Amino acid sequence: MDEYCYQVIKEYLNERGYNAVKRERGQNMPLKPLAVKAGIGVYGKNSLVHADGFGSWIYLEGVITDAPLEAEDRPYKLSDCGDCIACIEACPTNAIKEPYKVMPSLCIAEWLDGAPIPRELRKKVGTRLTGCEICQEVCPKNQRLIPRRHYPVEIEEKSDSPELISLLLGDENYYKTVLPNHVLQMDISTLRRNVALAIGNICDPTTVPALVQALSYSEPKVRLYAAWALGRIGGGKAREALARSLNSEVDLEVQKEIKAALQECSKA
Repeated sequence: MDEYCYQVIKEYLNERGYNAVKRERGQNMPLKPLAVKAGIGVYGKNSLVHADGFGSWIYLEGVITDAPLEAEDRPYKLSDCGDCIACIEACPTNAIKEPYKVMPSLCIAEWLDGAPIPRELRKKVGTRLTGCEICQEVCPKNQRLIPRRHYPVEIEEKSDSPELISLLLGDENYYKTVLPNHVLQMDISTLRRNVALAIGNICDPTTVPALVQALSYSEPKVRLYAAWALGRIGGGKAREALARSLNSEVDLEVQKEIKAALQECSKA
């Protein structure tokens, strides 16, 4: 949750004698069904909540409080998608198995939030660092929205396409200068992993030195995806670095990935 929004809600409740606690990232809370029952929006067939005027381009969050809240017992609509299946047809990994049922293990947005990514499907992620949004981009309800510049909300002016090598080699202080808040909420190891994945999908040989450096990072999943990226790019320098790294690598999953990357290099 945006810190400013949370502080406004917290101050409002505290002034009235109630406590308020922000939901931390990773804490499970049934935000979508609560939002639908509260009348904020309805479900799309991609399982996301769509709100009038904003479509599915909303971010649901929650605050835990001991304030007595009045609940309205009134009917609510679950969905208004009708016969439209645009999101189902557009999903690149077939994660939307049927209306309103998404397979998290096949969802690119879930992968980029830290979930394991099947080796054979990593190319489908492309150069994304967070989210996917294909199912939202094709939604007719989203295409009818008013451009966000008309809303009285200040939008962060930070790059949507930061330089990948700098991200892979940078630290948390650097990230704060180039990344918007919603990306900064991701843990650093997942962000670096996603950067290595994106670099691997570009297949640019000039990125090899940065990937070689990432092979020595403390986070196993960053080393794993750096190895995968080097295998995708191939070449003598990538092969030599992978062979050296295999001799010192202690994580079994990373070892397995390095061996697969070396085999990939040998095909090039």
